[in-house]
Amino acid sequence: MERTAELAQTLDELMTSHEGWNNFYNEPPVARRLLNLVGHYGTVPTQLRQRYVLDLVYVFLSNGHGVALSADSIYRELIQQFDEPQASISLRSFTMQKISSRLHTTLARQQWAELLTLMSPNSLAGVTERYSRRFKDSRRRRTDYRQTPQSSSI
Repeated sequence: MERTAELAQTLDELMTSHEGWNNFYNEPPVARRLLNLVGHYGTVPTQLRQRYVLDLVYVFLSNGHGVALSADSIYRELIQQFDEPQASISLRSFTMQKISSRLHTTLARQQWAELLTLMSPNSLAGVTERYSRRFKDSRRRRTDYRQTPQSSSI
């Protein structure tokens, strides 16, 4: 129970540092503490699973002004450790206002695309075929759109 409370407090501090002034300086130490608490296996108490994933996705997407490079490598490591339930939450997170509101910036959309590549095939293996198919189709459409020359209406 003590670890759960400490993890919840660290998530609070992560969000505060991410949304506060000087986040590029303040965020990395909190991200390191989060990694130490979660460990190198991504173990998170069940009651904090959704909050952990949503907060991690939120900070990974950036604040739209830049990426906290010292924290970014830690976020990547934590995302790569997502288990099946965590991967499922992260794949559905774009439907939640907290996450979708971030995706209006180019940087956040780039980070979202990167997030999708970071999750291990093992964590995605159990996610239903429907979600997997939607994920692949949306990436394909986005890639096709970027590669299709826009016609001029002059």
